[in-house]
Amino acid sequence: MKRPVPTLSESPFGFDEFFFSTTDKRGVIRSGNDVFVRVSVYPKESMLGAPHSLIRHPDMPRAVFKEFWSFLNQGKPVGAYVKNLAGNGSYYWVYAFAFPIGDGFLSVRFKPSSEIFLAAQGLYREVLAFEQQDHSLEESHQYLLAKVREAGFLDYENFMLKAVLEELKARAAQAQDSDSRSEARETGKITAVTKSATRKLNEVFEKLRDFQGANQTLEDAMKNLDQGFQQLKFISINMKIAAAKFGDMAASLGVVSHEFSILSGTIEKHLSGLSGFVQELSGVTQKCVLRAAALNVQMLMVDFFVRESIAKLEFSENAFDEMLQNQKAFSDLFAQYCRNLEQEFSEL
Repeated sequence: MKRPVPTLSESPFGFDEFFFSTTDKRGVIRSGNDVFVRVSVYPKESMLGAPHSLIRHPDMPRAVFKEFWSFLNQGKPVGAYVKNLAGNGSYYWVYAFAFPIGDGFLSVRFKPSSEIFLAAQGLYREVLAFEQQDHSLEESHQYLLAKVREAGFLDYENFMLKAVLEELKARAAQAQDSDSRSEARETGKITAVTKSATRKLNEVFEKLRDFQGANQTLEDAMKNLDQGFQQLKFISINMKIAAAKFGDMAASLGVVSHEFSILSGTIEKHLSGLSGFVQELSGVTQKCVLRAAALNVQMLMVDFFVRESIAKLEFSENAFDEMLQNQKAFSDLFAQYCRNLEQEFSEL
């Protein structure tokens, strides 16, 4: 299939719309919902069986996809900002959240709107410019990770978590504004189930995010403690130096310096143990928050999928076919993430 020439036009879609697709292990498209087909501007029959790279935009750094596939091939979920190329040459940005499932992958995508999205676009331009200087893919990948760390993140997973949290926060704010819109009575009865589940999941998610904030405060406090302790060690060293200069006073000052040195060693040992605990706590917390964010995105997609199917009832007898075809994938994925989150809560 001939690649379209990129234009400056944007392929529009709503803030409340979700893309959904499944692929095999190689990234070949198996299914996709109506929004995915419409915004990609390709006939559905030509998309099914085609590689997902069909919609890859030349503005996207290859390094981002290397990192994306690295997570998936390790059996881990992954999120990223992605600029896609539609069949008519227009572009569209999404936040893509992909999950390994069965013998393939399931991907949910939605319109990004947070401030971190703007920063990500600037990062991508830098990495793309680096790639265009004839650097290898591995060099470009390392450059991407270095830029992520330079931006203040421990690693890509830390950046990914921050991004999805900010995007969900932005969506929640917009959802409150749109909740006042009335739905048809029968539609409302059906979607009330998914809305209720989404609200309950969001409550768990918000509490976890609050906990993560408290954990960050604990990490910052540990850094301050460590800095204070380093200054304390200098006091001990200076006392030893001073003891050597004070003649008769040297013995007394030397004893104090020695005791101070022993105390410093004891404090350092305790601080080291506490620091290790805080790091472990931080790692488990991050896993929990990421898992809850993934569940939240999955539930939002199911909620949209229901409403999308209901909207087709008037003109299609097979309105729910797409959803029925993929219900096992969603069900299995949701059950898996619930089990994992329960286990991670136990660790926490």
